[in-house]
This record gives sequence, C-alpha cells and structure tokens, in this order.
Amino acid sequence: MHTPDSYAAIFQQRGQAHDDAFTRYPDACREEIAVVLRLAAPRPGETLLDLPAAGGFLSRYLTTPDLNVLAVDPSPVLHALCKRRVRQSYLAPLSMLPLPDASVDVAVCLAGLHHEPDVRSVFLEMRRVLRAGGRLAIAEVADRSAQAQFLNGFVHEHNSVGHRGQFLDERMLDTLRRSGFLIQVNEQAHYHWPFADRAAMADCLGLMFGIDRASPQAIIDAVERGLGVDELPGGGIGMRWSLRTVLALPMADRDTSGHG
Repeated sequence: MHTPDSYAAIFQQRGQAHDDAFTRYPDACREEIAVVLRLAAPRPGETLLDLPAAGGFLSRYLTTPDLNVLAVDPSPVLHALCKRRVRQSYLAPLSMLPLPDASVDVAVCLAGLHHEPDVRSVFLEMRRVLRAGGRLAIAEVADRSAQAQFLNGFVHEHNSVGHRGQFLDERMLDTLRRSGFLIQVNEQAHYHWPFADRAAMADCLGLMFGIDRASPQAIIDAVERGLGVDELPGGGIGMRWSLRTVLALPMADRDTSGHG
C-alpha cells in the first residue's frame, strides 16, 4: 500500500490553479456537490462543517436558511482563498480540528480523504466535534474505480507533482466504524461534470488536477478512453464521474481505542 501524497504540499504548488478551475467553470462539479448535500440534508439553524473546504466553493450551493458554515482546510494557499468566501474559515490539519467538542451538527467531506495519511485520526476528530444526533456525509473516489485509475494513472503520469491517492475501500469503511460511527448509507453515485465542449473539459481538468505534462487533446483522449463522455440533452457534453457516498452517525459512549 502506498502512502498518499500530502494534501498541503500538493496544493502549495497547485492550489491557485485548482481554485481557478472552479472560478472558470463554476458548474463543473455542481452535480457532485448536489449529491453530497442531499446526503447531508442540512437543516435551518444547524452548524455545517466543510472539510477540507479547499477554496470554499461548497458555500455557494448552500441554500438552507440560517445555516452556520465552518470551513477547515490544511493548505495555506486554499485557506487564504477560502477566507474570501466563508467567514468562519480555519487553517488546520483535519486530524486536529480547531473546534470545541460537540459543536457541529453535520460534517461534509467531499473528495477530501484520499490524501490523508491517517484517516482514523480524521474520523476520530469528526466524531469528537459532532453533536449527539449529528451526521457525517462523505463522497469519495472509490478504490479500483475508473476515477481512481484516472487519477492515480493518467493524472499521476502527467502531473509534475504526481497523484498518489488512497481511495475509499472496505478497510477505510471499517476504520470509520471502529472510530465510533454507524454507517447508514453506503452507495455509489453516478453523474456528469457538464461542459460547453471538450476543449472546456480539458482546460478545467488541466487546472483542477495540475495536468501540466499533457496536451488538451491528450486529456480529452484519456477521459474518453477511461471515463466516458456523453452528449447532454440540453447541449454541451458531460464527463462521466462517480463517487462512493457514505452517511455515518456518531455512536455515543463507544470505545474507539481499537480494543473494544
């Protein structure tokens, strides 16, 4: 098993380009954000934690009234960008959240675990900050999926800093359970990243994933070969994408030492 690349180190080098991708193509990830927000189902007056928040773009899709939004990200570059969009933003490792115990109603983790070297510590922190009756919504690349192969294959080979992610598998789910969570939902979500055309798709992916060693046409060919592209009914094209979605509830008074 390989060690995942450091999130903070990766985005120290390509955080601005990653943010530029969301700014230039704000609707590219709208369907996957909708998937994780339906799973999280935030309610009026609740406190929602977005981690890692990257540039804070999740906040633009939040329509629940009176929602208190907290954002945590380990990257100084992305944190600086996030502060422009989310008032309560914190720079911190996900394994050391700067939040009080039982202070969060719902935590959202969108494609943010695969660069974490110690997911158990992250899950324990999430359990610590969640209130009784709270919930954790995870949407993550599944191990051995076409998306995992694209990221750790094509992106890794054509990105000057590489891409070695540790994706969601049964061991990670078992770690989640042993960290004191009850899994209520565990299913695959399939959707598109919509673009006006293939050139826009290649530009967005080049920025988002730091693909600086491949031509736009090579990116298009890799996507069509490994993921698939569909013509959308309303015009434009959709890159096929998929994430494993998990809804987990913190269990009270559970021994998380690994011995019980």
